[in-house]
Amino acid sequence: SAAERGVYELGDRTVGIVGLGRIGQAVARRLGAFEPRRLVYADARAAPADVERALGVERVELDELLAVSDAVSLHLPLTPESRGLMNGRRLASMRPHAVLVNAARGAVVDEAALVAALDAGTLKGAALDVFAEEPLPPGSPLRGRPNVLLSPHLAGSTNEARERMIRSALTNLESVKCGGDPTDVVNAVTGVPRRASPG
Repeated sequence: SAAERGVYELGDRTVGIVGLGRIGQAVARRLGAFEPRRLVYADARAAPADVERALGVERVELDELLAVSDAVSLHLPLTPESRGLMNGRRLASMRPHAVLVNAARGAVVDEAALVAALDAGTLKGAALDVFAEEPLPPGSPLRGRPNVLLSPHLAGSTNEARERMIRSALTNLESVKCGGDPTDVVNAVTGVPRRASPG
């Protein structure tokens, strides 16, 4: 329908966030300003009730999130469980007018399945900040599509972000030196548990 073409506002829509860690929560806070009708999330662990209330989010299973969301935003680490999480079956379960946003890790999305869903019209569009192969190869079928927005994963290149990274690295070195554990661990490190992906 004409209502599903073009650009739409989030005020009457459902937005799904996959991964409600620090970044997912920051996205939820920002989305609140757009007053979506419903804000849902899927994660392996439920957020504390006070965080859910403050963000106005509701936890659902991943398959339900995909079925009800008009926009899906990915914010989870790349783990063996999350690799290829957005496969052909899951992409096909999304609403035909839905948009997929990947600001997590490229390999969380099966890019061939994404291209197939876009070609078949079972997905309206995608905004990708990360790719399975970086930089995205010049011949990638994701390039040159009117319904795909590509951006370089460069938010960490600001002077302030680099200063935060250096401070964090030094803090982690000091913690490990004193017998403690590093913070913000995403991938497996001996003795440090890895965060699970939503199911």
